[in-house]
Amino acid sequence: ARTAVRPAFSDPKAPVRLLFVGRLVERKGVEVLVRALARLRHRRDAELVVIGSGNREGHIRRTAALEGVEDHVHLLGFVGSERLAREYEASDIFVLPAIVDSRGDTEGLGVVLLEALAYERPVVASRAGGIPDIVVDGLTGWLTDPGDAQILSDRLLEVASDPEKARLVAARGKSEAERRFSWDLILAETASTYRSAVEVRRAQGD
Repeated sequence: ARTAVRPAFSDPKAPVRLLFVGRLVERKGVEVLVRALARLRHRRDAELVVIGSGNREGHIRRTAALEGVEDHVHLLGFVGSERLAREYEASDIFVLPAIVDSRGDTEGLGVVLLEALAYERPVVASRAGGIPDIVVDGLTGWLTDPGDAQILSDRLLEVASDPEKARLVAARGKSEAERRFSWDLILAETASTYRSAVEVRRAQGD
């Protein structure tokens, strides 16, 4: 399994660095995360890195502008594996703010969470779909209510306010992920899902 080069929250003076990786589609809830970032920034310096592509990119940019955080939301699009690894290692909290979309779809297993845990990142994710099968609230990560930007913001502040606990929970999450899931499976499934992001732009309504 991988070992992160940089522990989460290694620089207490730096902004809290949030990371999202995945397809930019409605059910991922990235606009909710952008609104949560805006609320978090009233209480703590923070920034968001978004990796992936999809048909919600324009919505995400508009939400960031409306919330006044466009300078603190960095949409990187598709990146190579080395850059992706660097972004995991540079992040303080990995966030998967999944929602139930307008078609009733939501997150499946949330394999990307396993990759984040493999990098020993603190994980905050929605209580939706298959996510609670991976994230046990307070033990291997933190769960939050889908679609509620204020609650998500509160959870992010809670994690950022206690870096020592965040690192302990992340370490426990990594150990549990390694115990339950094969790293080869994590890597293969995450890579497959992530590569599909390039083609999702052409998929209407996904």
